[in-house]
Amino acid sequence: MVFHFILDHRIGGPHIYVQNICPKTSSHDVDRIITTGAGPLTDIALFRLRHIWTPLYSFELILNIALICILSIRRVVGITENTVFHVHGAANIAPIIAARLLGVPVLWQMHETGVEFRSFVKIGLWVLSGAKHRLAVVAQKCAEVYKLSSPAFLPGAVDSLYWDRNQLNNIPSVASVHRSPSKIFQTGTVRVVVIGNLNPTKGVDIFLKALVGVERPIDVKIVGSELSTHQHYSQMLHEAANDLKTQGPNVNIEFLGWQDPAAVRELLANCDAFVLPSRSEACPLVLLEALAMGCLCVASDVGDVRLMLGGDARHRIFQPGAVEELRDILQTLESPPPPPRLNSSFVDEWNLERVAAKISAIYDELRKPPAKSM
Repeated sequence: MVFHFILDHRIGGPHIYVQNICPKTSSHDVDRIITTGAGPLTDIALFRLRHIWTPLYSFELILNIALICILSIRRVVGITENTVFHVHGAANIAPIIAARLLGVPVLWQMHETGVEFRSFVKIGLWVLSGAKHRLAVVAQKCAEVYKLSSPAFLPGAVDSLYWDRNQLNNIPSVASVHRSPSKIFQTGTVRVVVIGNLNPTKGVDIFLKALVGVERPIDVKIVGSELSTHQHYSQMLHEAANDLKTQGPNVNIEFLGWQDPAAVRELLANCDAFVLPSRSEACPLVLLEALAMGCLCVASDVGDVRLMLGGDARHRIFQPGAVEELRDILQTLESPPPPPRLNSSFVDEWNLERVAAKISAIYDELRKPPAKSM
C-alpha cells in the first residue's frame, strides 16, 4: 500500500505526477491519494484551515498529524507492514511527523524550488533523522535550493506515446475545445499557447505585459483554471487582456479555462509556440508535454527548464519576469520547422517507465526489514 500525501486538493503538478506514475509502478501496490481538503482525485481528505486564514496552518498541522494517526490506529487507511508514505511537497510536514510516530517508512519528494520552504525542509529532516526514509527531487534545482545530499532524482515524466502528434485522432476530447484543428487559431497569426492555473507563480501577467507593443498579428490561447484563492489575480488578467485587445486589434486572447489532456494535445499540435512565463517552477510537466509534441518552447529560466530544453537552439529562454526580453522573443518568433525526434537525454531522463521503475525500487528498499545483528 502506498499513500500519496499532497498538500493541496486542487489538481496541480503533484496530482498529475502521481496520475502518470502510479499505473507504471509495482503492480501489487494499491495507491491512495490523501490531500488537505477534498478534491477531484482525493481518496482521503485532511483538514485545510489555512484557506480560511493563513495563520491557522499551525493548527491544521497539529490536527492532521492527529487525524493521520487516528485513521491508522483504527485501520481506516489500511496500514500494514508493506505501507509506504510517499509525501509530495517541501512544506508537507504533517505526514512526515505522523509517519515517524507510526513507524512508517517515507519517501519525501520535493516538487518546489521556493526558498520560503527551507524551514519546513529543515524541520522534516530533523524529524526523519534516524527513521527509515529516502529523499527525492523532481528537479536538480530542488536539491540545490534545499541543500539536500544525494537525493534520488525522480523527475516528472510524460507518456511520449500519448503526447505525440501522430496520436491526435486516437482519443477524442471531451472538453470545451470542440473546433477542428484548423479553426482553433485565427489564420495568418502567430499562434501561441500558455498553460497553467491562474495564479501569480505561473506568470501569466508577465506574458500579457510582454504583449504590449508587439506589432505582429498574434493569437493566444490561455489554458488554466481560475482559482478561488486568486480571484483578484484572475480578474486583473482578464482586464489586462481586454486592454490589449482594445489597444491592438492584431492581438486576440482567449481564456479557455481547464481543458482535458486531449484538448491540450490538440492545442499544442496546432500552435507556433508554447510559452512558459513562470516565476518559479521545478520540473514543469506541461513543458515536457510541449517538448514531446515537438513544440517550439519559450520558457523562463526557472527550475530545471534549461536542462529540460537540452540546448536545442530552436527553443528560447528568458530571465524570470523579464518583460522586455520576452517581448523581443515574441516579436521575432518564426514558425518552427518540422518537429525533431526527441533527444536521447529527454528519452533517458524523463521516460515514464524509467522513472516509475526507480520509484518502485525505492518502495521495495524502504519495505525491507532491518538487518538482524549477529
